[in-house]
Amino acid sequence: EKEKAIKHYEIALQIAEKNNDNDNVLVMIANLVDNYTGMGAPEKGLRLLYTTPKKFLVPKHDQSDYMIPQAYFSIYYFLNDYKKAGVYADKLINTINEHKPDYANLGGIYYTVANYYISTRQFIKARNLLKKNDLLTYNTVYPFRANQMDYLRFLLDKASGNYKSAVERLLKYNMVKDSLFNETKSKQIKELEIAYETQKKEDSLKIKDKNITVLNQQHQILHAYLDYAILLSIVHFCFCFFFFARQYS
Repeated sequence: EKEKAIKHYEIALQIAEKNNDNDNVLVMIANLVDNYTGMGAPEKGLRLLYTTPKKFLVPKHDQSDYMIPQAYFSIYYFLNDYKKAGVYADKLINTINEHKPDYANLGGIYYTVANYYISTRQFIKARNLLKKNDLLTYNTVYPFRANQMDYLRFLLDKASGNYKSAVERLLKYNMVKDSLFNETKSKQIKELEIAYETQKKEDSLKIKDKNITVLNQQHQILHAYLDYAILLSIVHFCFCFFFFARQYS
């Protein structure tokens, strides 16, 4: 599946470069880097960033400023090169402080960079990002992301030695996760039931259509037989009429 997505993004990248569409070039690069790292091949993303002409890496709109720092950060963080990842993490945070992207991307950045800060024991920076995340209204729209943030708070408290708070956060995280799982499961079951009922109706309609087609075919055959029988009767009548008329004369 990722191979198909990569092929699609590579074609779209070529088109964007051909049309000097910098913003779409950045979007395609971001998607390709995400897919490369997801496949465990971040070096391909790094090669893409190195080989792309620099003129395409300059965004035409401020809202796209974060994409290149985020791409480099994702690659180096995946490679466990924390020194280089740290450089781009700080650059990424400074960029989004100046020009904030949409809430979904902003929340994703807060999550990954906060996770990095916790991993490298930069607890103050991690806590500041989690506080900023609390102000986002997207939490009500993306409950799974909000739940992931709860898990980061647990990791932060645990790493900081706040074990009582860590236990409370872990309990909350598991409770919400189970609730979301059950909600998702119920939704999936409901969707399957609807799909099953829809399929039953479609199958029933297909059977009815097939029966109607068969009846129509039978009607046409019967009608043809009747026409043939009538024609034979007419021919027989004419033959008899002429025969008797000839006999009589």
